Amino acid sequence: MLDDSLERSFAPRSHSNLSDLEKNCSQIFVKAPAITREFFEKINNDVVPQKTAFFGYQMNTRRVIVLTGLMLLFTFSAMGTVTMWFTNMFQKRIESMMVLSEDAPTYEMWKKPPIHPPIKIYIFNYTNVEDFEMGRAKKLHVEELGPYVYFEEMERVNVRFSKVDGTVSYQEKRSYRFSPELSKGSKDDLVIVPNVPLLAGAAIVQQFNFIMRLGYQGIINALSESAFTAQTAHNFIIGYDDRLYELAKSYLKYEDKPVFENFGILVWKKGIRPDVFTLNTGAHDINKLGQVEKFNGQTHYEMWGSESCNNLQGSDGMIYRQDLVRARKDLDVFIPQMCRKLPMRFAGEERLLDKVPVYRYKVPLDVFDTAENADNQCYCGQNSDSCPPKGLFNATSCLRASVLLAPPSLWG
Repeated sequence: MLDDSLERSFAPRSHSNLSDLEKNCSQIFVKAPAITREFFEKINNDVVPQKTAFFGYQMNTRRVIVLTGLMLLFTFSAMGTVTMWFTNMFQKRIESMMVLSEDAPTYEMWKKPPIHPPIKIYIFNYTNVEDFEMGRAKKLHVEELGPYVYFEEMERVNVRFSKVDGTVSYQEKRSYRFSPELSKGSKDDLVIVPNVPLLAGAAIVQQFNFIMRLGYQGIINALSESAFTAQTAHNFIIGYDDRLYELAKSYLKYEDKPVFENFGILVWKKGIRPDVFTLNTGAHDINKLGQVEKFNGQTHYEMWGSESCNNLQGSDGMIYRQDLVRARKDLDVFIPQMCRKLPMRFAGEERLLDKVPVYRYKVPLDVFDTAENADNQCYCGQNSDSCPPKGLFNATSCLRASVLLAPPSLWG
């Protein structure tokens, strides 16, 4: 019964039973496809002819349209190829993107580099200090400890751009994180090392009169200071409190020398450095991108023996001159801790991760051969007779303290 009722309910009605409205609508929908097809055929015949003359030949219009499209595609592709490979337009576009600015795609990477380079520090531990001081040993014995590896994180802060000069000024903020996995030894290793504040102070007072030297000796005796001090490896590297250094802070401020919270190997690099770098942004000349224009507002030094050595030249170590890199020529890197530039010589082309081609540069072995290397003689200072031995760099004029620098290979 239910099936019969459903069949009757959904059975189509005859044409005679339809209303006038339903009859009209059914006629419209039946005729619509035919009308549409006739309309487009008429448009196709009247507007788009079946045949078109193409270079003197009668060809199918659709084929002509396809051939025309292919020719246009080939023409634009050829124009793009010529523009890219036979003009400098593409190179100019790349260079415009390299200009250092707040809107540049590389700005955030430049401001806070994502790469944290490891710093390997070796400490020479003096093992027979007591015997040497008591006269039981004629020479001091040292053992090499380390490396103690720290990852350096650097950020450029207080960034200020000058569109007129095409420069950017900034300060550096650095922090250090110890890596026990890469280090050979614990950061809590006890080491016996020279008392650098005491020795530096002794070198400074040698320039003063007898009364000043006598007063310094009295301070040393009152503090019971020794020429050597015992520190943990981490404190010696990152910083430790020293009573003599605390007393010397007033003198350092008076002499307009940098003053740090405590003393350590890396303490002068930790935190926000007071030094202000001014780099070329490349806005006026892309080949000057990343070149040091000023350091602490100065365009040159006055401590070395020639104009070439006193000039502030070179890169900050992150961006190098594009014209020199393309020509595989030597590069210069400005090292503020040495008040000089170091040459980087092209050493060859290599593959990074077996795919990416890169250039390798190395510091020449004779960079610290001050006396023998004519290019380095000006770094002896105003008096060439004060040149240190081969392999050493006298940084006294730069750091205003008796400091000799040497490459890591000197001990070996």
